[in-house]
Amino acid sequence: MTLGAMVAALNTMYAAIASRAKEIATHKAIGFSPFAISISILCEALLIAFIGGLFGVLPLYLVFDGWTASTQNAANLSQMMFNFDVSLLLITKAMALALFVGLLGGLLPALKAMRLPVTVALRD
Repeated sequence: MTLGAMVAALNTMYAAIASRAKEIATHKAIGFSPFAISISILCEALLIAFIGGLFGVLPLYLVFDGWTASTQNAANLSQMMFNFDVSLLLITKAMALALFVGLLGGLLPALKAMRLPVTVALRD
């Protein structure tokens, strides 16, 4: 599932770079360094990943924190109960994973934007 999220982030960032090629070329033409452009793309990817992580963690906490579920075995009439506890450590790990996936998903598009020639981008 993480691989799918990374591919989705990669696709989103490639689409963002393709649609803003002229903007990126204009930034290069007025003196922005390729490093500054790649950092801005990575920051955008991290922001999207952070928002996505919040959309995943917030409902998780609101719905499942303190929730109890049980199942019963019909063969011997035993019952098993599960108590769900959404801890701060779990939320932190989920957000860290979301940010890591967003960073990896934004890395290749950032490198593409960094290497985008100004003349080619302005011509399209």
